[in-house]
This record gives sequence, structure tokens and C-alpha cells, in this order.
Amino acid sequence: MIKNRRFKYLLLSLLFIATALPSLAVGDNTGSTGSITITRHANNAAKAFAARDYKKAKEEYRIAIGLSPDNLEFYYGLYDVCVHSGEWDQVVFALEKIFEIDESKKRSLLAQYGEALFHLNQYDRAIPVLKQALKEADIPAPKISLVVPAPMPEPVEDKPASGTGGAAGLVPNKMLPSDSGNLASTGPIPHHDILLAKDTGTFKLSFLNASHSECILTAEYLDYERNPDIQFFNPPIARYHISKILKGPPLNKDLPIRYEFYDRQSSAGMPPGWKFSIDKMPEKGSNWILFIRNAVPRDGAFDTYEGSYGRQPATQENLNEIYALLENSANR
Repeated sequence: MIKNRRFKYLLLSLLFIATALPSLAVGDNTGSTGSITITRHANNAAKAFAARDYKKAKEEYRIAIGLSPDNLEFYYGLYDVCVHSGEWDQVVFALEKIFEIDESKKRSLLAQYGEALFHLNQYDRAIPVLKQALKEADIPAPKISLVVPAPMPEPVEDKPASGTGGAAGLVPNKMLPSDSGNLASTGPIPHHDILLAKDTGTFKLSFLNASHSECILTAEYLDYERNPDIQFFNPPIARYHISKILKGPPLNKDLPIRYEFYDRQSSAGMPPGWKFSIDKMPEKGSNWILFIRNAVPRDGAFDTYEGSYGRQPATQENLNEIYALLENSANR
């Protein structure tokens, strides 16, 4: 009883402090991200927030965080959205990431942190935080003032000059488009990442392109959900356990993946006589690199990059290549 009375006093004091603090309002400009894709997601998040579509705003901020995990403003945005939607676990996550990136922010955000812990019923953690917040009450809270930016122009991709040497249809060995997630390189393009301009003018399947996915991780294959309706174009849901997230937002360790049997860039249809059997699935306990294009599940499962291509064996050679790509990326 005494503990509850003391906590109520601290909470009332916290609410008094909070009314004097400026709001961490979300606007449409998340700063100069250096990426059209990231800026687009951040702008979408802010517009959804303004429309009170908090679910969409949260999803867009989580995607932006996955692409640029050290951007403080995205965590401020996620914080503000989830305060409004009452998702206090996400509020705590956002604040703790802010403290991790910039420890100096912690003193002025203790009241908000204590309030979030209170809503999660974590009283033993909340009480000392609220006490410290009362001591720091005279410190002004950070003010985020954001403005909608003008749309960034789409980059123009170089076209191969006619009459030049080398294989016909190959893009010149220059910087890749900036919308490729800041994985551009001014050095030679590796053999497996040469762009194919003939026929479709699109990228071929490659680790370079797969690494633009919002989430890249290593995981152990566990099993799949039994379903009598599994077909070539109606794949099973495979269960993985995340070993390590190499890029992107934190996901639940138990990861459901839509296990497609073909890559989406292939024009080939179902192989003649194809029939599902357990040998179409990986060996239990095997380790994989998973490229998850959108870090938001669809119908309860995540999609891998271009279907089957987004699942690659976690060999040392493959891992070294992914680490090298992420090392050279601004979106690490």
C-alpha cells in the first residue's frame, strides 16, 4: 500500500512535469537522409500520423528505422506515434534507442521514459526513473521542429553509350542510382552484380540488389506448417529462428516465412509433374541468410526478396559478401 501511494505521488508529479514539456511532435521532414527511398517512407509516416493513421505511421517509421537505424528523428517519430496509439512497449524501445544513440537526451526524457514503464506495469523500474525525472524537472525537453521537404528528384540512370567497347547492353561501370539504398560504389562492379539492360532493363538477381531489402538476417530453419493445400503457387509457411539481424528493425525471434518455390523474376511456370513433398523443404537445423524485402508481415508471414532467391545458405563465403556490402553501405 505504501509503495502504491508513493508511486501515485510520483506519477502525479510526472504528469505535472509532462504538461510543461514541449511535445515531441512529428513533422514530415526527417532531415537529409541521402536516400529517396528512406525519405519517402519517413514522409509517408508523418503524413499518416497527421491523418491519425497510427498503424501505418508506425509501420512506415519502422521501415525507415530498418533502412537508417542511427537516425534519431525516426525514433522520435516512432515515440510520438506510439504514445498516441498506446503501444508502450514501442515507446520504451524508441526512447532506449534514442538514449543509446545520444546519451545526452536521456536527462530531458526521463519523465516520458518513466511514464512508459508505468504503463507497462514495470513499477520497480519506473519508480527510480520518475524520482530522477523530478530532480531533472528544470531541464528543457528537446524540441523537434520538422517541415515537409520538397520531393527529391528521381536519379537518372546512365545508359550505355553506343559504339563503346565491352559487352553489348551492359551499364557503364559508374555509380549505381542513389535510390538503390546508398549501396552505390564508384569501384568496379563485381561480376555477379553486372546490370542486364537487354530484354527488361532491370537488375538481375544478385546479392547487391537483395541487400537493399529492409531486413537481412541469419536464421535456423525449424519446420513448416502442415497444410493439405500446399501447392507450387500456394507455398507453406516455414518457421525459422533468428540467429542474428544484420540489417533492419528488431523482429520476433520466431520468424514465419512464406516459402516460395520460385524466384519472381523467372518467367518459367510450375515444373511439369511438380508435387509438394517434405524434400522440397530445407534440412531442419540448417542455417540461412534471409533477405526480407518489407519488414512488415503479410497475412501472418514475411516475404523474402524475389521469392526463393531471398533464401541463401549461410555459408562463410556468402556471409563475407553480405558483410562487405553492408560495410560499404550508408544504410548499414
